Amino acid sequence: MNNKRFRRLMDSVDPELLEEAKEPPRRSRKRFGSLAAMAACFVLLVGGVIIFQSRDSVQDPQQGTAQLANPIQTVTAAEVAQLGYRIPLPAEAQDTKYQLITLSQDTTPMAQVSFLVNDRDYTCRAVKAEQAEDISGIYQEWAESIDWAIGELQMQMRKAADSAWVGWFSSTDGVQWCLSGDPDSVLLTAQEIVETLGYQMAVAPDGAEQVVYDVLTLDGLTVGETAFVLDTVSYVYRTAATSEIAEDFADISGLTTAQYPVNETAAVSYCDARLSYEDGGSGKIVWFDPVPGLLYSLSMDSGASADVLTLMAEQLFAPAQGDVG
Repeated sequence: MNNKRFRRLMDSVDPELLEEAKEPPRRSRKRFGSLAAMAACFVLLVGGVIIFQSRDSVQDPQQGTAQLANPIQTVTAAEVAQLGYRIPLPAEAQDTKYQLITLSQDTTPMAQVSFLVNDRDYTCRAVKAEQAEDISGIYQEWAESIDWAIGELQMQMRKAADSAWVGWFSSTDGVQWCLSGDPDSVLLTAQEIVETLGYQMAVAPDGAEQVVYDVLTLDGLTVGETAFVLDTVSYVYRTAATSEIAEDFADISGLTTAQYPVNETAAVSYCDARLSYEDGGSGKIVWFDPVPGLLYSLSMDSGASADVLTLMAEQLFAPAQGDVG
């Protein structure tokens, strides 16, 4: 093949093939996927002639014979850290693989690490950003789509029957993270990474065990939930933002007031509260902070009393506007 013909064929390479680089790896189809990627990216059939293209470069039709670097580079954890990224992995993580993905010549590459936890595949990504965005690389219809805030973090979660991802953006750090993986465990794994980064997702008192964070929708509200065990008693602490300010504020506990023999009014710090409980049994306390418009609830499965519920609520409640009074 002569030089001119080779260049004409190379100029026909579609740069949109690079879009495949944005998809996170799926290990369950490892062998087939790798063969398909090689066939799509490195073997091009043009006019009956097979052209083998270098794995380290692709042709840019806008630049004539100029070459663009391979958008995906396998690197070490140290090389990722040198770019200012922190991606702390769970202690049980195995089979880790670090990569950098070049999105453009003018921006810092996206960092990506794939790993296994309990034989489940995960892919964690991080990229320098100015606002929250979807960097999952997964495009499909989601059964569940939730956005919420935890402290300074802007959170995102998308779920379907067979896939899910959780994202979090820090304006302080200017970084968007994303963890994709098993729908049943991706949020719990994300919690471990987020808290290792130094952010707080779950809110629980000192000495609490089995601390698990979750997020759900309830009556149109996005509700953040922390479940924990303290001194053999199981607690569920919830919070949600609302634009409705009313004396009869919403109850996000998920428990009905009618099931309890004792119903009283109370206060948590400067917030009006309502108590419902069976003395020595289960119970709940709900309260509302009207300044930021935040609803709260705390329930316990045993040992309830007005004093215990109020004391625990006071421990967990941190006014969104800082110290008051």
